[in-house]
Amino acid sequence: MDQLLQHAVAREAYQRLVSPPTTRPRPARRPRSAVRPHSLMLRLLRAETRLYLRDVPSAIFALLVPAVVLVCAGLVIPGMRARLSGGAWDGLTMIQVYTPAVLTMAVATPALSTLPMIVANYREHGVLRRLSTTPTQPSAVLAAQVVINLAAFLVAGTIALVVAATVFDSPLPRQSPTAVLALLLGALAMFGLGMLVAARARTGTAATVIAYGPTVDVALNAAAAAAEEGLELEVVDLRSLSPIDWEPLEASLRKTGRAIVVHEAQGTLGMGSELAARLSERCFYSLEAPVLRVTGYDVPYPASRLEDDYLPNLDRVLDAVDRSLEY
Repeated sequence: MDQLLQHAVAREAYQRLVSPPTTRPRPARRPRSAVRPHSLMLRLLRAETRLYLRDVPSAIFALLVPAVVLVCAGLVIPGMRARLSGGAWDGLTMIQVYTPAVLTMAVATPALSTLPMIVANYREHGVLRRLSTTPTQPSAVLAAQVVINLAAFLVAGTIALVVAATVFDSPLPRQSPTAVLALLLGALAMFGLGMLVAARARTGTAATVIAYGPTVDVALNAAAAAAEEGLELEVVDLRSLSPIDWEPLEASLRKTGRAIVVHEAQGTLGMGSELAARLSERCFYSLEAPVLRVTGYDVPYPASRLEDDYLPNLDRVLDAVDRSLEY
């Protein structure tokens, strides 16, 4: 009996070895990195819309201020509801003539205010530069911002037109297609101007210069010299080394993205090393460049007549700023 069982097991193993069981091939899965462009754009639009609506005062200002200005002008300013006589405006009221100006405000608010502010803020914090190394390119973010602000203009313009028609009985233009085309062309021109403003806007302070003791004067002189070249340096004076007040350091570094530590002691195992390490740990995702140090040289402290060559000076601080801005 045992021999029969062993023979059956051996025969089954041999059959499996000769003809292995067939398995249904699995369909090839699309890699996660291969995201469809339209799907990526839709997710980007949703994310940017949530960020746009998170700033409630700005959203309310862009959507409701044109209609509020129209109502206030029509109800508060005397003579705005009086009818005109003669010319192309015969029979219209002043508030009805004022309605196109409100539509211009509805375009100008997102195009020349909201959009440049958001894009300049992205530039200041290095968001566009970081996105250039990801599937979400900066052009996609800019396109999403244009679409969102165009939608905000359409909503604000629609609200203003409904208020004008309901409260002040404003008629529609006689040549509606021409008026809509002119409004769209004007909106595109304003948005193009807004993107130009965002591209040329200053990106805030260029770098943070951290100093203490005698090097504070060196840092302030470097900031004054940099201001003449159009660069803004924010100088932070460390009034205490133990304990260190990290809050102003982190706030300044998150704003500038670059830091230069200046002190008179040697660079190796100096206070600048600790500051650079701690700031890199605490503000890693805000850094646009490594934290640089301008210190004394790693040699014994020289004689008094050689101090000027040993200690940090204005030129060395400005050189460090230039190296930081090159990243």
